[in-house]
Amino acid sequence: MLHHCWLILVALPIIICTNDTIYSLPSSKGPIDGANWMRDNINTLGKRTLKEICMPGSHDSGMSSFVSGTSMSHSCNVLTQSLPIKGQLENGARYFDVRPDIVRGNAYHTGHYMKLPGGTCIGGNGQSMVSIVDEINEFISNHNELVIVKLSHSLNAGRCGFFSMHEWEFVLRILDNTRNLYVNKDKKVRLDKLTLNHFTNNGTKGAVLYITNESEVKLWHRLGQGFFYESNLNLYDVYANTNLLPRMMKDQIKKLKEVSKKYFFLLSWTLTQGAKGAILCRMKLSRSIKELAVLAHDSLPKIIPEINSDVFPNVLYVDDIRNTEIVSVAMDINNKLNV
Repeated sequence: MLHHCWLILVALPIIICTNDTIYSLPSSKGPIDGANWMRDNINTLGKRTLKEICMPGSHDSGMSSFVSGTSMSHSCNVLTQSLPIKGQLENGARYFDVRPDIVRGNAYHTGHYMKLPGGTCIGGNGQSMVSIVDEINEFISNHNELVIVKLSHSLNAGRCGFFSMHEWEFVLRILDNTRNLYVNKDKKVRLDKLTLNHFTNNGTKGAVLYITNESEVKLWHRLGQGFFYESNLNLYDVYANTNLLPRMMKDQIKKLKEVSKKYFFLLSWTLTQGAKGAILCRMKLSRSIKELAVLAHDSLPKIIPEINSDVFPNVLYVDDIRNTEIVSVAMDINNKLNV
């Protein structure tokens, strides 16, 4: 009886063994160019809608650097990525989770915080919002790819609360400087029903979308001008909220089977550190966020036997993207689909 699962991420067939069943499927031809994987596969992916495509996604994307933070913050409980946005783009990430916050001096950065009982926020700040726009602009000017950025979890750390609309306006003005913003006059457009060819002009230009939650920020005149609501994407994004790998896998695979057919489905393949882990990791008594990411990454290929043309993720959402392994898994899923 076979019990182990193996994935070889090279230009060889994948053999996946689970219980008594053996799965063999073609692997993505390598080496993969993470900066151009959508363009390089435009013949396969171009005619597909976003709902019919799987792509790598980056969790807490701006937290590759630790600029400042609270007294309890440490690199082990703040850093979720090793590479800045530019490096993540070059390694294949196409969906980004950007969480704006305000640091001293009213500078707008990204943040990774948790709220403790009693209303205290602990955490730290990462890349500036200006640097993120600069890196997206540099990338999108040279690569004919689609980039989706979800904006959420805004925080004014000084009062441990969400942004006011006035504070959001400052962030949106920074984002207005993004190049190749995708424009659609239909404010109720379903982005997930549009093809990759539509967004990239048949693979000849790049495009950028910003996605927000309507309950957190009102877009007003920006709606359709590169900025859209989660409802426009029909997004499903619900994480397991556990640091236990088997529990996370069970939770996400269950959600995948139950709802992925109906939504643009984000598979949240992340392990959540929690308050206890965030404190203990400072003394090396528990794993850091990036160490937890290694466990999650190693288990990601185990979803492939669960995949068919009705059950598949649209985003493989992970911490610490620093190579093209997640692109390989995404393309193995794309190649398995009969859509």
